[in-house]
Amino acid sequence: KKYPRLTEVGAWRVNRMDVPFYFRRNAEPGEPTPIGGFYTQEDIKEMVSYAADRQIEIIPEIDMPGHAEAALSAYPELGCFGLPVEIPQSGFTQNIFCAGKDGTLRFLKNVLDEVCALFPSPYIHLGGDEAPKGNWDQCPDCRKRITTEGLKDSHDLQLWFSAQMANYLKSKGRKAIFWGDVVYHDGYPLPDNTVIQWWNYRGHKDLALRNAVKHHYPVICSSNYYTYLNFPVTPWKGYTEARTFDLKDVYLNNPSDKAISEKNPLILGMSCALWTDDGVTERMIDRRLFPRILALSEQMWHEGEALDFDRFYRNILHRKAWFEEAGFEFGPALKEDVTKDYKWD
Repeated sequence: KKYPRLTEVGAWRVNRMDVPFYFRRNAEPGEPTPIGGFYTQEDIKEMVSYAADRQIEIIPEIDMPGHAEAALSAYPELGCFGLPVEIPQSGFTQNIFCAGKDGTLRFLKNVLDEVCALFPSPYIHLGGDEAPKGNWDQCPDCRKRITTEGLKDSHDLQLWFSAQMANYLKSKGRKAIFWGDVVYHDGYPLPDNTVIQWWNYRGHKDLALRNAVKHHYPVICSSNYYTYLNFPVTPWKGYTEARTFDLKDVYLNNPSDKAISEKNPLILGMSCALWTDDGVTERMIDRRLFPRILALSEQMWHEGEALDFDRFYRNILHRKAWFEEAGFEFGPALKEDVTKDYKWD
């Protein structure tokens, strides 16, 4: 509510790169059509209540300092150079929140005030992933902050920035979750309410996991091999062979499952993700979820010795008819089940 342009401007984009990022929501015929939207605070309260009735806790993520183009399109002064920012069609850019401006930190703390008022969860996710430092390396405010705080470099600046935000949440009795990117290198210490979410196994193997444990930060295991359920079983547009997996892959070779089996008390558990911003629409979801999510569920909750894969797979096949009768698309489960003419969309 304090920053209405976040929803008036930042919640909307257009589907062509050659038109301005700012436009009226009610476009005239022939004008670009806005894409996007936002949840009202009343919407959020309703969802939090609905989830709580079902013993589900919603944890919000307010990504910082990266993935900030939408906010910077609404409030350019929060970036390093105060210039207008275009919301990218996909991916991310060098435009991240400026860590050198006190006004940017005040803005983010004010946003967190409203977020904490809406979400009773003891955890608030602060992102921290995919934050390129090109602008910070050139920004006078960021360079001054590095000097004033006695920091080593722009990565250390991100750790300092993250610590400010985590300490602010600590003052509210909350824990801060960060993606593993923040612990790829040692530097400015994060406070004791920090939790690390390890994700980028494709790019950095278990580096974030090991560094987090070394510094005694609790860890959520979310390796993109093999807990990212938007990855199809076989290649599909934008998803090469390296971004695919089947039921057998996840059941036998999931790095997150192997980490949990270490029984380290710092490893809190596992999550899985289905990133619907990456070409996956609602009608495509079931065949990606099922049956692979059943293997992940088994790894998350099963006690005792795991079944061998053949027996587990037989159990899965026994449940296939139930899912299909309930209206869910089920599979294909294994790569050899996918025919040449199969369409993931």
